[in-house]
Amino acid sequence: MQSGNKTNHAMSVGFIPDHDQWLQELDRAIMSTDDHAIWEIMQTQMHNEDAHDHLAEKVSRMAFRNGERTVFCELFMIPVIAMHGSNLLQSENWGSVNQAINDALCKWFTRDNNVILFAGVTPYDWISTWTPKAWRGHLMRLLPKEARTERIVFHSEDIALPDNAPRLGFITVACSTHSRWPTIPSANSVKDARLKSVIKLALQVGDPAASLTQTPAVVWAPERVKFAVADGVCNWLQHLHEQVGIEGYTAMPAEGSSDVIKVTLKLTSEEVPFTQFLVRQHQIGSQGVQDILSVLHSIAPILDTPADMSELQVGNYRKQWS
Repeated sequence: MQSGNKTNHAMSVGFIPDHDQWLQELDRAIMSTDDHAIWEIMQTQMHNEDAHDHLAEKVSRMAFRNGERTVFCELFMIPVIAMHGSNLLQSENWGSVNQAINDALCKWFTRDNNVILFAGVTPYDWISTWTPKAWRGHLMRLLPKEARTERIVFHSEDIALPDNAPRLGFITVACSTHSRWPTIPSANSVKDARLKSVIKLALQVGDPAASLTQTPAVVWAPERVKFAVADGVCNWLQHLHEQVGIEGYTAMPAEGSSDVIKVTLKLTSEEVPFTQFLVRQHQIGSQGVQDILSVLHSIAPILDTPADMSELQVGNYRKQWS
């Protein structure tokens, strides 16, 4: 779901009027992997959808020189929904499935792409905590060994769900070329179906706790990060509503952050009546946020504000999303 350019209708205090100035500062902050500088700039552009879209566009891309050549790198994600309480396949069980999925991806992407498959299906619980530094850290793994930095460190969270609930995760793929930014191949339903079939079977066979009679995971074809994450969350919410039931929701901007939105769901479950998860605008852009809110609105009514939200958060919510 592509996002078109939007007109900025509001200015916050401290807004930088010079478009080129804040854009150049943001690009420098992204390239230097400086989360603090990124958030300072984004705070001044809080109501500027172009800024959020630009950050979502750039955070998963990197270009660097290797000898006489320029290497263009980008991360892609494959949404995976484990059905009926099944587990997502963790990296320690990845060895038996890596080759099959890697070979299928190499055939799916165009030949000029060098494909690197990251181990495991990363839970969205974790991805929702990733800042730009975490995304850039994954890209850094494509640098020559002598230029690589320290290991990626991030805070992990667990989204509370009933035992029978579907779980959302993502397979991460990095692609690099020497001529241009990596791209998704032209639409081909047969090719896509073959890839998804290989991934589903590999995940099922690779999980020692799974049964071949168990409902296979739902798998999508690779997409750019901002589209894959938004589409994954939208589809997971629909499956969660079908399997468990969503009776209501709220979506509130986190206090003091222009990036984080906290979503609260009321579930049809005595085991877990309420749950919360995070949505980050720098991962999915303004259109991705709107897509998720549209799905929630189509599923369930808006709840009264939860007790753990401050008056400032409630005010921000009503101003931004009502």
